[in-house]
Amino acid sequence: MQKSNRIVAVASLLFALFLRLPAETDRIRFDNVSLKEGLSQSIVSCIIQDRNGFMWFATENGLNRFDGYSFTVFRHILDNAHSLNQNEILTIFEDRSGMLWIGTFNGGLNKVNPRSGAVQCYKKITGQPDSLSDNIVRAICEDQAGSLWIGTNNGLNKFDRESGRFTIYQNQPGQTGSLSGSQVNALLADRSGRLWIGTASGLNRFDRQTGRFTCWQNRPEEPDSLSSDQVLAIHEDRNGTLWVGTANGLNQFDRLSGRFTRYHNQPGTTPGLIHNRVNAICEDHAGMLWIGTENGLNRFDRKNRQFVAYQNDPLDPGSLSRNEVRSLYEDRS
Repeated sequence: MQKSNRIVAVASLLFALFLRLPAETDRIRFDNVSLKEGLSQSIVSCIIQDRNGFMWFATENGLNRFDGYSFTVFRHILDNAHSLNQNEILTIFEDRSGMLWIGTFNGGLNKVNPRSGAVQCYKKITGQPDSLSDNIVRAICEDQAGSLWIGTNNGLNKFDRESGRFTIYQNQPGQTGSLSGSQVNALLADRSGRLWIGTASGLNRFDRQTGRFTCWQNRPEEPDSLSSDQVLAIHEDRNGTLWVGTANGLNQFDRLSGRFTRYHNQPGTTPGLIHNRVNAICEDHAGMLWIGTENGLNRFDRKNRQFVAYQNDPLDPGSLSRNEVRSLYEDRS
């Protein structure tokens, strides 16, 4: 797999310290948190805040915990079985018990006890069909029933924490109801208990009762189909609307009709999406949607259907530090 295809994030947003200027409501000042402040590496793929208020940052060189003043970095330590087994981290998830689950690039899945720092690793084991299906872990979520779901480069995994075994779902060519594609980029357990899976081959919804998947894909002849099969982000807003970020635009999904409303970058028209590759979607406390793209950040006012764009300005130290935005998170403050 090419390094350029990895789901990574730049540290230009981190925990999004936005300061609005009173006379110009569309302006924002960005405070950049970088190596100078103690971050272990400047490419950030995921951000979360745990139940104790600590901020966690996944980078290509370690897991970072920020207490508001300084960083503590967790890395692989040679001959230490209780350390991370890989330093390149793609995703972080905190489960309902407070455990952290870390998805790595080619190092499998790591469970981290945030109190002790102890790590337990799960990897693909050749010849063991109930081990993790692949060691590239891109997405993790927990559903209403408490099941942990792991999205990998080669299949969706349901993890049984008691037995330590994985049930694997992969694309089965020619089999109706199987996962549309085995590369899983995004996972969402919505408020109604449904599991949504974003793959490199379309958007899927899983039915636990039947064990089957319903799939939505791009159909060139249908303008209200999914805009691209490469699904990179899924978000459910406060109204229950599903938003899907793809490699070719942002999609608003109408679950009743199964139709998508597309938002694209269209040069020469009214300001819209700043770039068509949508890597991250976040809703803030005011109900605004923030869209992280390959070439800048958008704020989307759904009421007025208007996008405001933010990009790096080399002459403005308070602008976005880099235009590749791969992770967005609003903390409790």
